[in-house]
Amino acid sequence: MKSNIELGRFGEQLATEFLRKERYEILYNNYRSGHYEIDIIVRDAFTLRFVEVKTRHHFAKSSIELSLNPKKMDSLKRGIFAFLSTHHDLNRLEIFQDLITVTVMDDGTHTLEYIPDYMRF
Repeated sequence: MKSNIELGRFGEQLATEFLRKERYEILYNNYRSGHYEIDIIVRDAFTLRFVEVKTRHHFAKSSIELSLNPKKMDSLKRGIFAFLSTHHDLNRLEIFQDLITVTVMDDGTHTLEYIPDYMRF
């Protein structure tokens, strides 16, 4: 069984591969500004997307929805605003926050769900 850190990295790697296949340009993985972190930042011709990745074992007791509490959502917004304050050239794009959930089974298989426009700015 993977540790939570290994599980998170695995999920982010799967999410990055998925987004590349969807033809998004990966700008950053694990972007940090102060103590704020954004898992993946991608863009296409018209949109800038801040992607939160949540990875869980299939037997996890806590739901992904519970981990996206108001405090976490506020932290994500602050990280996005910090990014935009230093990347003025990207401010002309439509901005979205997307969610990717990865569920890992005991045998190592997984499911990935992409929820675009989870939160719109």
